[in-house]
Amino acid sequence: MKTISLIKFILFAGFLLLYAIQHPLVWPVISDWQAFFRAFLFGMEGCIFCFFLILFIEKIGQGLNWGLKLGIPPSLELHLGFFWILLSSIFLLLIGKLSFAFCCITFTPFLLSFFTQISVVGNTTSLFDSLKRSTIFEISIPCLGIIVLIVSTFAASSLAPSVAYDDQVYQMKAIEGFTSTESLWFDSNQQNVFRPLAHAAFIAFLQKTFGEKSARLANVLFFLLLCLVMARLGSTNSAIIALVALISNPEWAFLSNSFYAEPFLCLLFIFAIDFAEKLSLFYLNEIPPKAVFLCGLLCGALPGAKYSGIFLAVIPLILLGRKNLSKSLFAGFALGFFFLSFPFYLRNWIFVGNPFFPHLLGINREIFSTFTEKLFFEVGPGENLLPFSYNDFLDKFGFGRDFLSLISAPFNVSIFCQFHNENFPLSFFDGQIGIIALLVPFFLMMNKKIDSIGNKKRLFICLVLWIFWIKGTHQIRLLMPVVALSAYYLGKTDFSELFQKGMFFYLALLCLLPWTLILGVEKIEKNCKVVSGKISEEQFLEEHLQPFTTFKWMEKNLPPNSKPLLLLEERSFHLKLPHFWTDLIPQTFINFLFRAQSAKNTKEILQRLNVTHILMPVFGWNIYKTAIVQAEYNQTFEELFTKLMKPVFHNKDYILFEWQGN
Repeated sequence: MKTISLIKFILFAGFLLLYAIQHPLVWPVISDWQAFFRAFLFGMEGCIFCFFLILFIEKIGQGLNWGLKLGIPPSLELHLGFFWILLSSIFLLLIGKLSFAFCCITFTPFLLSFFTQISVVGNTTSLFDSLKRSTIFEISIPCLGIIVLIVSTFAASSLAPSVAYDDQVYQMKAIEGFTSTESLWFDSNQQNVFRPLAHAAFIAFLQKTFGEKSARLANVLFFLLLCLVMARLGSTNSAIIALVALISNPEWAFLSNSFYAEPFLCLLFIFAIDFAEKLSLFYLNEIPPKAVFLCGLLCGALPGAKYSGIFLAVIPLILLGRKNLSKSLFAGFALGFFFLSFPFYLRNWIFVGNPFFPHLLGINREIFSTFTEKLFFEVGPGENLLPFSYNDFLDKFGFGRDFLSLISAPFNVSIFCQFHNENFPLSFFDGQIGIIALLVPFFLMMNKKIDSIGNKKRLFICLVLWIFWIKGTHQIRLLMPVVALSAYYLGKTDFSELFQKGMFFYLALLCLLPWTLILGVEKIEKNCKVVSGKISEEQFLEEHLQPFTTFKWMEKNLPPNSKPLLLLEERSFHLKLPHFWTDLIPQTFINFLFRAQSAKNTKEILQRLNVTHILMPVFGWNIYKTAIVQAEYNQTFEELFTKLMKPVFHNKDYILFEWQGN
C-alpha cells in the first residue's frame, strides 16, 4: 500500500509540475500602488456587502421554511431563499412590474423569519441562535480566510465596467432592457438577447433593489455562494479540499468581471445537486413530497439559465434515486420549468420565431431570425463562393473532431491551455483552468469507499459531463459546471485510501491557489484606476474597449435616423444608434456579394433593408479586399466601396462607409 500511495503522489506531483511549467507564475507589475490598494479596499467592501446579502437571502429562506411549513433541513434554507428571489425576478418581469416597490414586496418572507424562529425539532430559538445557524457562521476559519482573500480580489476588479466580449454583445443589453422596461417582453436590434437569461433577470432584480454596484458584483456573489457550499462539506479537511479545488481555476477571475451566465449556472446546478444529496442524507427512509417538490423546482430552473441546463437538470433527478422519482418530483420540475425557464423560450418564439435561438436557425421560416437570413432571402437562391459548415466554425473554437483530438482535449486544455487547434493557436482565450477537474475521475476510480450516493454514480456523471463538453466548442468557461461538480465531489470523498500522508495532498492543492490569485491581481491592476476613481469610466472604456471611440464618433456625427450595418463586429452595447449586424465570420458578406452579382444590386438590397452605413474593422477590410481572388466578386466589391460608397471615418481599427450623395 505504501508503494501504491507513493506512486499516486508522484503522479499527482508530476501533473502539478507539468502544469506549473506550462503556466509560469509571473507577478504583475503594479503601476500605481495607491490605486491598487484603494481598489482592493473597495473589493473587501464589496465582499462584505455580498456576505450581508447572503445573510439576507438565507433569512428569506428561513421565513419561507417556517411560514410554508416545508420541513426542509436548515442547511437548505439558503438554497430556498436564492430560489425565491429568482422566482420573484422572473415573475415580476413576466407581468412587467420589475420596480423597486414590487421587488421590496417580495421580501415579505424576510419579515416572517423574525416573528418566530422554529428549529427542526420544534423548539423556539432566539434571533442570535438563528444567525449562528446561518451558513457563514458554520464554516471554519481557514476556509473563511481563503474565501475572503479570493473574493475580495475578484470584487476589486468586478467593480470596473465590463469589457468582456459577450457582455458587449448581449448580456448587458439584456440587463439594460429588463431594468429600463421592467418587463421580459422588450424587443431589441441585437437578436442574441433572445435566449435563456435567468441570470440576467436575477441581476436586473439586484440592480433595481440594491443599485448598479450590486449588479456588477453579481458574479462575485454567485461565486461566493458556490464557495460557501464547498466550505460546508464534511470535515474541515474535506471543506478545504473542495474549496481549493473550486478556487484553483483562474477562469473564475475572468468570469467575475463579467455578466457571463456560467457562475449562475454552476450555482444553480450545485444547489440542485446539494439539495438532492442533503435530502437523501437527512431523510433516511422516504423524503417528504414537499421537499422532493422543491428539488424538482430547482431542477426546472436550470434550462432558464442556459440551453445546456436542459441536460444538467437531469443529474440531480438521477441522484435522488429511483425510489424518489415520484409525482411530486416531476410536478416540481414541470412547474419550475414552466415559471422559470419556459418564459424565455416563449419570448424567443414570439420575437425571432425560434425558441432555441441562435441554434436550429430557420425553425420558423415566416420570421427571419437574423439580419443574415434577411440578406440571403432578399438576394435569392444561388451558389456560395465560400462553402461553410457549422462544424467548421466549431473547429475554430476547439481541437477538431477527429478521435485523437477529442480524447486528448481534457489533457490539452488543462495542462497546456491549448484552446484552439494548430490552425487557430490561441492560448488563454477566455481564461485558464486548473487540473483538479481533469484528475477527479481518477480520484474517484482510486477510492474504494461507496457512500450514500456512491462513487460509481459520481464517476459516471463526471465522465458524462466531460464528454458533453468535448462534443461542444471547447470554450473553457463551458467546462465550469464540470469544475464545480468535481470540487463538490472531492469534498465528499474519503481520501484516506488515496494518500497515507494526507498532508502532501493538501499542500499540493494549496500550491494551485497562486494561479488564481495572480490572475486576480492582474485584473485589479488593469481596473484599479477606474475603480479608485483616478480615471472616468469613459476613459477606461476608450482604453480597453476597441470599438468604443468609433461608436462615440458615430453617435456624435451621424444623423439620428442612421442604421449602420456592422461587419465582423458585434460588441455593440455602447452604440446607441439603431444598427444591424451579420455573423462573426467573413464568409457571410463575401457570399452575399457574390450572389448579388453586381454592386448596383447589392446597393438596392441593402437600401431596401434600410442600411445607411457599413462599418468594418480594418482587418475585415483587408480580408474582404485581398483574401478572395474571383473576378465577379472582386468587381462587385470594388464598385460598391469606391463608386457607390465613400469612407467618412477611418482610424487604426475601423472604417465607416456611407452611400455616395448623402
